[in-house]
Amino acid sequence: MTSTLLLLSAAMLLATPGICRYRAAERRRRADSDLRAARLLLWAKQHAAKLRRQRGGIEA
Repeated sequence: MTSTLLLLSAAMLLATPGICRYRAAERRRRADSDLRAARLLLWAKQHAAKLRRQRGGIEA
């Protein structure tokens, strides 16, 4: 019976507004981080292509 009460109280604690806000903020931070990584990767690919074009123009 005690373990059931502990599980129930833990479940209720995880559903508190503070925990929900924390989880939502964590999801936003992770999404922002993924977006920054995608932007950096895109920039790196574009920059590499630009350098290849410049190098090709010099060698030609």
